[in-house]
Amino acid sequence: MTRGFPLARRLFELASLAVGVCAYGAPDTCCNHLTTALSGEKVSTPSTLKYTIENNKYWSSTCVLKPACVFVPEASSDVSAAVKILVENDCEFGTRGGGHTPNPGWAGTNSGVLISLSKLNAIEVSADKKSVVIGAGNRWGDVYAKTGEHGVTVTGGRISPVGVSGYLLGGGLSYLMHSEGFSANSVLSYEIVLANGTVSTVTADSAGDLFRALKGGTGNFGLVTSFKLQTYPINQVYAGSLYYSPDKYDALFPLMEEYARKGVESDPKAHVISAFICAPAQVLDMATFYSFYSEPVTAPPQAIKPFFDVPTIVNTVKVKTVKEAADELTIGTINGLRQDVRTYSIRADAGLYKQLFNVWHSTSTELNSTSGWSSVIAFQPISNSMIRASAKKGENVLGLEPADDPLVVVNYQFTWAFPGDDEKVYAAIDHLIAASMDIAKSSNRLERYIYLNYASTSQQPIESYGPAQVDFLALVKTKYDPNDIDLFLPCLTYLNSSVVMVIASKLFQPLQVGDITLQHRVILAPLTRFRANKEHIHQDIAAEYYEQRAEVPGTLLITEATFIAAEAGGYNHVPGIWNDEQIQAWKNVVDRVHAKGSYIYLQLWAIGRAAEPDVIHAEGYPYVSSSPVLLEDRSEVPQELTKDDIKRYVGLYVQAAKNAVHKAGFDGVEIHAANGYLPEQFLQDTCNQRTDEYGGSIENRARFVLEITDAVVEAVGAKKTGIRFSPWSRFLGMRMKDPIPTFSYVLRELVKRHPDLAYVHFVESVVAGDGDADPAHRSNVESNDFAREIWGNRPFFIAGGFKLNTALEVAENYEQTAVAFGRLFIANPDLPARLRQDLPLNAYNRATFYSPGAVGYTDYPRAQKVAIAQRVEA
Repeated sequence: MTRGFPLARRLFELASLAVGVCAYGAPDTCCNHLTTALSGEKVSTPSTLKYTIENNKYWSSTCVLKPACVFVPEASSDVSAAVKILVENDCEFGTRGGGHTPNPGWAGTNSGVLISLSKLNAIEVSADKKSVVIGAGNRWGDVYAKTGEHGVTVTGGRISPVGVSGYLLGGGLSYLMHSEGFSANSVLSYEIVLANGTVSTVTADSAGDLFRALKGGTGNFGLVTSFKLQTYPINQVYAGSLYYSPDKYDALFPLMEEYARKGVESDPKAHVISAFICAPAQVLDMATFYSFYSEPVTAPPQAIKPFFDVPTIVNTVKVKTVKEAADELTIGTINGLRQDVRTYSIRADAGLYKQLFNVWHSTSTELNSTSGWSSVIAFQPISNSMIRASAKKGENVLGLEPADDPLVVVNYQFTWAFPGDDEKVYAAIDHLIAASMDIAKSSNRLERYIYLNYASTSQQPIESYGPAQVDFLALVKTKYDPNDIDLFLPCLTYLNSSVVMVIASKLFQPLQVGDITLQHRVILAPLTRFRANKEHIHQDIAAEYYEQRAEVPGTLLITEATFIAAEAGGYNHVPGIWNDEQIQAWKNVVDRVHAKGSYIYLQLWAIGRAAEPDVIHAEGYPYVSSSPVLLEDRSEVPQELTKDDIKRYVGLYVQAAKNAVHKAGFDGVEIHAANGYLPEQFLQDTCNQRTDEYGGSIENRARFVLEITDAVVEAVGAKKTGIRFSPWSRFLGMRMKDPIPTFSYVLRELVKRHPDLAYVHFVESVVAGDGDADPAHRSNVESNDFAREIWGNRPFFIAGGFKLNTALEVAENYEQTAVAFGRLFIANPDLPARLRQDLPLNAYNRATFYSPGAVGYTDYPRAQKVAIAQRVEA
């Protein structure tokens, strides 16, 4: 095995790419290519008025950069042609929809080509008024004006100038969010230009993975040119602002918590944005609660009535159109000032609201001498109703689930006039956010979720979705943008360098195994857990256990060893697969794994002399093996299997395989021929003392294993059959003097007889059964390289105490290799995601490996439950 340098060099190269080291073609040349290939009227340069107008269409002056030219496409075909030209010539480019962001580079470029979508502004309401197609260059005020003509609306932005594209790709919080979910979940289809220039219509049916990734995954996968949205028969609504003086604040904080906990859940048609404004230069210090109800009622419904009971300075709430509601929130907005936004999330808590308000107000007041200064803090519940409504329409990638304590997004907006104040302002903002998050953390109320559309360049919103979601997005990214063009955010990634570095490893590349395609090469090793009942039937807790470990789509799980028949057993609380009740229990497991988009093989087990004699006799069966050779720590010499017994056992393997694949729905089976159990009791001469055709020579000792494999392959197919070996293990009396000739013969026979076998699975010499091998018994020549050489370019699984660094190395150095993880997978149900993102791992508790119940079985936390604390501490 080649260690160290090749992998280290590859990771160094990948790390260089990850931190944004980009090489681009000359900007002028790129602009000239566009001008030549497309209409010159669509391309403007810095010397023209058209360029100046287009380049200043930003909400915040922090985003006014200096692109080499501006390209304004008029159709998706223009975008397609431009992308092909720009990618072919290695041109830097950025894209702007509405430009409503304060983050430089998120909607533009400082030296490349700016693609402005402003002319992709068609709005077409369907004849049945149930949907509308909206060009990506639109702003929500124009959309509401058009849909309002038809008496319908959409789940769009709450302020008229906000652009359509970035808003929808970031998830989207709308007036209808509590009843209809995130705005992205109301998108029925996307028209997108992929990195290769292809124009594609993406729906749940045509490209389900990309369809889901676009619901919160922003522009990492292509350039969306239009959105088809579901419409809702709403136009007249009850909406407006409630303005309060500072002496009412203490009365408002408890109402905000009550609304988040009960009000919005009791009536999802209600919507309240609880905001506080501090603008010393304008003598503004007040609360502005924007209230919305999606029906034209004439009095405040009960869900929001408590806010109306608090005396106001001004109340503008009345019946109006959705367009008028969005226009009202636009009042006071001035483009061209300097802006910054920040966000994080907490759990609803009136006391915490007040603490966060006080820290914000103090900071804002300290900056009151800054020219043009104003700031806002707002609290917006992400209700359980909203999360459920989103899920009902299909998955997004935000990683949110209903909880007893409502989630609340805290967002800030800061405004000032001049670049000269940037350093002072940003330092104050950074200190404010750090202090505020510390307060929330100390109250155990800080949550991981960061709403992307409110995030700053210093935050990691996509990472906050949780490891499983990031892992999914990375797979989709690799599939649809394999060259990492990053159409929407050129040379910018939400993933840190170590994440990108690991993702690029072969360990996280797809692998064809039989007739299934794994999305990565981190697999669950077969792990005996003794959680079945006395009838060898699995309970629901086992289904939960496997479902947890199937969370990352495309993962292969190999089950714990499962008895093929009662007579093949000899341990209590081990599952079986020979009767209908056992099969149905396993089917429940399989269905839940498949529902997660993952795969599962059943390991077939017959244990021979490894059985506990008292247990197997209590079941009514003899204690058997290949030969009557006493196993250390056993009180009885096993009975030698007759030739008829051997044939019957082969039949038991066949029936078990059929039960697993044809009845329970497993993707395949693994024959357990390792760790000193019955098949290996025939293979190794430490146990096999027979003198008939099943003993003596290598060919004879291998006969039983090969007969089992031949019969199982005939029953369920080679592509659904794998087999496990442990040539070097001393467990249960194994480890012949030189195992290589025997196992080499078996492998050559398997290659000859079943070249399409799904895989072979080898255990490294560092492992002995369920523990680590004694180092004193290990030789420096105990390598499985002989097996790799014989098996050739076929799927090869390896197990043996791997960690991330050693797994990366093995996957890098050996083609078609997958790594089986045991103890780490026990303690980390989301292990593939953790490894892919190089996240800390839970420690396993060996004392609970074989104990009954949930402790040490289904109670290990996923990384997304602990990541926020680690991130804050960092």
